[in-house]
Amino acid sequence: MKNKSELDGYLGPNVHIRGDLLSENTLRFDGFLEGTLVAKDELIMGAEGKVHGQVVGRKLSLAGHVEGDVYAAGSLELLTGASVIGQVCGPAVHVREGAVVDGRCLMGKCAEAAMGPVRQKFNL
Repeated sequence: MKNKSELDGYLGPNVHIRGDLLSENTLRFDGFLEGTLVAKDELIMGAEGKVHGQVVGRKLSLAGHVEGDVYAAGSLELLTGASVIGQVCGPAVHVREGAVVDGRCLMGKCAEAAMGPVRQKFNL
């Protein structure tokens, strides 16, 4: 995981966004978003990060809270303290002890089928 000096973008806990957010590069997110968060590269969501909507990206490391579906084109890591209420989908899903998923987890062929439309829509 990158440290703050290696990040391309950082949105802190005092940032509240209503709408969609697109990051072309590495983003550290500790704010609140009501909408879709798309990270074309890497997304690092801290423990204070909250998303009410979809999270989509290539490489996702989540420690915050998501109420919505999570789609990773590459790796998806749910860190200790992370919680997802919704579907998680990716070719490699790692759930650390203390992380919670309240929904389906799709990997392998199921993930490939679910990711098809998402990859096309968000150009991943």
